Amino acid sequence: MIRKMVVGEKPYPKSSKTHPQYLQTSTKDFGTEKQRLLKALDKWKGMEGEKIDHALFGVLTQEEKGWSAYKHLNHHLTQFGV
Repeated sequence: MIRKMVVGEKPYPKSSKTHPQYLQTSTKDFGTEKQRLLKALDKWKGMEGEKIDHALFGVLTQEEKGWSAYKHLNHHLTQFGV
């Protein structure tokens, strides 16, 4: 069920709850966090062609990996009006 939500075409629902381990409770510096994101995207891009054996979702194809990354990032950028 979760895999289908992550790799499926349907957007993430608005106002869905964040798992408690991912809740941000401290102030973050936008510039620093932006650089962390860009570095992570470069690393992700450098993994082209590699399959990921995810503990929860199983093996993800290149297409599933790319789509899930896009979908997750787009969800948060939309969430914060970026």
